[in-house]
Amino acid sequence: MSAIPTIPVTVPYGVGDDPATGVVQVEAVARDATAAQRVAGELATTWLRLRHPELDAAPRPGRARIGAGGEPVDGAYAYVFSKRDHIHRLAFPRRIDGSAGNVLGQVLAGLDETQVFAVVFDLGGLDYVNTIGLSSLVAHSKRLRILISGASPTVRQVFEAIGLDRVLPVHRDLPAALGSLH
Repeated sequence: MSAIPTIPVTVPYGVGDDPATGVVQVEAVARDATAAQRVAGELATTWLRLRHPELDAAPRPGRARIGAGGEPVDGAYAYVFSKRDHIHRLAFPRRIDGSAGNVLGQVLAGLDETQVFAVVFDLGGLDYVNTIGLSSLVAHSKRLRILISGASPTVRQVFEAIGLDRVLPVHRDLPAALGSLH
């Protein structure tokens, strides 16, 4: 897998009959602007469902503004659904072991669970994870709503072999993980 750019997208949304209630900033991981707009629309739809469950809120992806490609991602990454108007992207290396596993734990420890709806990891770019990385995920799974998507068959087997798939929901892809959030 080659590195995929992070593309900032500003997605306007409306509530009810008001077509321009606000915007959500999305750091989409996508190969091009068209894919970034699609991913940002999916993420914004989920964020709106989490942020405004009682309202008829909908993104307006056709009116989205797409920024220039940013820092590329060459490994696993996560989307942090904050309670503010931003969906952050966290990037991790292709191998989460030793120091990378410790960094993962520190990053998750730094998230304020009162300000986060969920953290959705895309492990499609992950080649290897050891017990330090797995422990970091488990240690924060009760405090943060963590979902896993896109894991390779090898990584999925690791999750299943140690029973981690019973602690952290593992989904085949990002749309399936987003569909499980409500």
